[in-house]
Amino acid sequence: MAKLQWIEINPDHEVVLTTEPTAQPPPRRGHAAFYYGDDVYMFGGEGESERYRDFWKYEPESRRWLWLADGPGPSGR
Repeated sequence: MAKLQWIEINPDHEVVLTTEPTAQPPPRRGHAAFYYGDDVYMFGGEGESERYRDFWKYEPESRRWLWLADGPGPSGR
């Protein structure tokens, strides 16, 4: 089955393709984030009533979020 693609037009009128209907992660706390190269990566956290196990990349130059993965996350220690 083919994946759906969503099209977003950002404030600079650039077309951005994504596999998620929301082109940014929902608000959260307790997440992990790191800066690598020119981008910021964020994993997990929790919202008002759920825990997130998603992985996102933020590109500051283009001011856009990209959803990378959703899954079980790393094992406990």
